[in-house]
Amino acid sequence: MNIKEEASGEAFDRLQSIFLAAPIGIGFLVDRVFAEVNPKFSEITGYSRDEVIGKNSIMVYPSKEEYDFVGEEKYRQIRERGTGSVVTKWRRKDGIIIDILLSSTPFDSKDNSKGVTFTAQDITDRKLAQEKLREKDIQFRKLSANVPDMIYQFTRSPEGKYTVPIASEGIKNIFGCSPEDVLDDFAPIAKVIHPDDAARVIDDIENSAKHISYFTCEFRVLLPGKPVQWILSRSTPERLPDGSVTWYGFNVNITTTKNSQEQLFKLSRAVEQSSNAIMITDVKGVIEYANPAASELTGYPNEELTGSNTRLLNSGEHTKEFYTHLWSTISSGNKWVGEMHNRRKDGELYWQATTISPIINERGEIVNYLAIKKDVTQEKRMAAELTEAKERAEESDRLKSAFLANMSHEIRTPMNGILGFSNLLKEQGLTGDQQQEYILIIEKSGARMLNIINDITEIAKIESGLMNVTISQTSINEQVDYIYNLLSPDAEAKRVLLLCKKPLFVKDSIINTDREKLYAILSNLVKNAIKFTSKGSIEFGYTKGEEFLEFFVKDTGVGIPVNRQKAIFERFVQADILNIKASQGAGLGLSISKAYVEMLGGKIWVESTEGKGSTFFFTLPLCKKNSKGNSKNLKIDNNMEESIDKLKILLAEDDETSELLIEVGVRKICKEMLKTRSGIDAINICRANPDIDLIFMDIQMPGLNGYEATRQIRSFNKNVVIIAQTAYGLSGDREKAIEAGCNDYISKPICISDLLALIKKNLNTSN
Repeated sequence: MNIKEEASGEAFDRLQSIFLAAPIGIGFLVDRVFAEVNPKFSEITGYSRDEVIGKNSIMVYPSKEEYDFVGEEKYRQIRERGTGSVVTKWRRKDGIIIDILLSSTPFDSKDNSKGVTFTAQDITDRKLAQEKLREKDIQFRKLSANVPDMIYQFTRSPEGKYTVPIASEGIKNIFGCSPEDVLDDFAPIAKVIHPDDAARVIDDIENSAKHISYFTCEFRVLLPGKPVQWILSRSTPERLPDGSVTWYGFNVNITTTKNSQEQLFKLSRAVEQSSNAIMITDVKGVIEYANPAASELTGYPNEELTGSNTRLLNSGEHTKEFYTHLWSTISSGNKWVGEMHNRRKDGELYWQATTISPIINERGEIVNYLAIKKDVTQEKRMAAELTEAKERAEESDRLKSAFLANMSHEIRTPMNGILGFSNLLKEQGLTGDQQQEYILIIEKSGARMLNIINDITEIAKIESGLMNVTISQTSINEQVDYIYNLLSPDAEAKRVLLLCKKPLFVKDSIINTDREKLYAILSNLVKNAIKFTSKGSIEFGYTKGEEFLEFFVKDTGVGIPVNRQKAIFERFVQADILNIKASQGAGLGLSISKAYVEMLGGKIWVESTEGKGSTFFFTLPLCKKNSKGNSKNLKIDNNMEESIDKLKILLAEDDETSELLIEVGVRKICKEMLKTRSGIDAINICRANPDIDLIFMDIQMPGLNGYEATRQIRSFNKNVVIIAQTAYGLSGDREKAIEAGCNDYISKPICISDLLALIKKNLNTSN
């Protein structure tokens, strides 16, 4: 079609001018064939006018599907509305795909063919911009959805109505509602603001709107089921053309910060009001803060302390090594605790108990030091005045500690026999003789350990000279053999030869002495010899004199310096010897051994050469009468159970093992056994069973102890026999039990034969 055939004259010229200068592509299609295009079309597509005139418009589409869709959609719109627009894609001549907004209007040509006038706008950049905006919007929504704070826009209309057109998901954390709840209504926010803060918040908003000034406000909110929350709101206002004001900002939950500030305030007040001097220095010791107590302690006003180095307070009394150690400790991140002798501003010296701690930042760096100081001058002065008494008390403590340490040392030997041979009893294939041998060793070891425990409880008697000595016929050869067999493995482990000397026949080696104390003396000396001998041999045994047996323990160990040979026998002095060579082969037990030897009527000494070895000697008299306090075991015949009538027994015992032992031990004399593990229950059982013949009453039970339970039982039953039992075994326990109303007393571990003898004795007495 020729344009000149459609218009003429001046109108044609105007139309021609518009067509050629239009900023959008314009063209005519007849049956979807290009009839005419303007220069802008060529600019958009890259095709010249001559390249497209007479060609089907499919040439600018990237695919036939796109071409068909546009044709169908466009003509549908033209039929419905008389015109149509569609967004489509064209392929430029250079192959680049572009986005096109295509608008069409139909016209009828002279040859009755279907024609359209179209306009084409390249909207590629617009589409890209829209995509970017869409992506940014999505990103904002994603980011704000994961932020607990609230990002918002809220608006005040000229009439004073508040709305919230934009709110992030953080509104749920701040005000407990969703963004949709506040789009047209400010009420969900207003109703949760603390009543005491609501008026102030509105005033601040109104003031910000009036002056278009930056808005910042802290207020509280009350959310159901939560404690009071503190919120910080900040925003920038903008006045809109219609007179309304809109704010863009955020709300943050600052509850933790407010609580921290409150705690910090409390701590600050505590530091300011503390009676202890508190200083904070930098890493070089320059004082950055000092509380009022620090000024009072040092005599320096705060302004003189602040900015000064702590060397200002040095008295000159401490060595360079003292300060080197202090700084080495705190600079390595550790706390230093000690006493310092410092000088006040007026020159007076004072003592302070000081704790210095490093302050470490989040990167693990030491940034400051915190020093807490207490004036202990008066305490030090009083301590100096009481030095002599204090030293005596400390000496007493050392005596007790040394003795108990020695007893622990001694307990391990019988425990070795008990535990070791108990394990051996588990082995398969043991003969009956072997089992009996092991059981005998266990019994002997248990008896020795019990004796040692008794010695521990009677430590005061050693000091006062009231220690009981139990004299009985003792086979010296048997003691030597036992110690040899028991300690040989220890010597062999060190590759040291252990020898024993027994010059007397077995029947001639029996003397009257305290068997357990002899064992303690001799075994302690041999164990010490093994401990301090790394090669060579150890020989122990005895020789017979006219009135004494002279025992010896000879080793090839490290020896003892001459200046320490007397000190090692002084009671518990070994506990303070810093140089281990001062107690060669002796250990803490030497003082106890000396006490035992003297109790048994003998004496002890040592001959030693440093580096070559030592020989310890002690003597015991061949015959000695029983000492005061000699204990006698109860004796029973083999038919003890048959001589006691069947009894109704109450067993009040909270230890399961002890309960089982007594129950098994007395079952042959028991017709009915009642059991409890409570003192209160024991009383109630006795009330309900007045025919009980015998009560075993454990002294230490939960709720009500055995002493008090016995007293209450005696208030309504005077005749029942009550025998107390306890694991304490302390001096005076028997007297306390009798005073409480018990008939008798037995200490654990309980020997059943002794227990049966007690039962028979007390039943006979009560009858």
